[in-house]
Amino acid sequence: MVRPVLAKVVQSKEEDNYRRRYEVAVKRTFKGGSEARLLIKEAGIVAAYVESLCGVTLDEGETYLLMGRVYDGQPTVTLCDFPTVWRKVTVRQRKGLRQQYAASCSCKPRDCPWWGGSHRVENCLIGHSVCTTHHQQQRCNWLRGRVLDDCLRRAGVANVEGEHSWWLMRPPAKKDGKHDKEQQRGGGLELAEERNKAHKHHHKHHHPHQDATSTAAAALEDDEP
Repeated sequence: MVRPVLAKVVQSKEEDNYRRRYEVAVKRTFKGGSEARLLIKEAGIVAAYVESLCGVTLDEGETYLLMGRVYDGQPTVTLCDFPTVWRKVTVRQRKGLRQQYAASCSCKPRDCPWWGGSHRVENCLIGHSVCTTHHQQQRCNWLRGRVLDDCLRRAGVANVEGEHSWWLMRPPAKKDGKHDKEQQRGGGLELAEERNKAHKHHHKHHHPHQDATSTAAAALEDDEP
């Protein structure tokens, strides 16, 4: 299995009648570490471009979030492996890749028949939430947030606080600054307002070098995982 990587497509060439080989520059590996980076650097990535073979076409110069499998020593990506243009990956998904997905591996998928097959609802959860363990209730819930609530309403869930809200969970309250540390590591919700408040609170004690470092870190969080 090729672990998630953030990679920019440098160039591509035909491998045979139905596949292309892509030379990529790996910007970041999320789980595979140096081994995955080295394998992709040496062998490149192969993907079929025939639709009937779950083919996918990667554009040169574009940066992608890539996953896949290794066949005969060759990293391979198909349409089913979630190849996604990085600029289209949501803030929540980027935070999930950094930490939250791994922390919630005990959560297992299950059917939700009341959804009525709504792909719009499913897309809201995938893009703007993470399924996380609720230790007090010993079950998994989708983590709540303003962006998710807005998306669900647009998807037709008129009463987000209603009878079906049991599968949603508010984020835990801050305790002894622990929540702030999780935010710095990429965990928790998109609480931009709390960050702004904290910045204003410490503004009178600021240091120019610290401000520059904080600004750079914020920019990195928006653009990189």
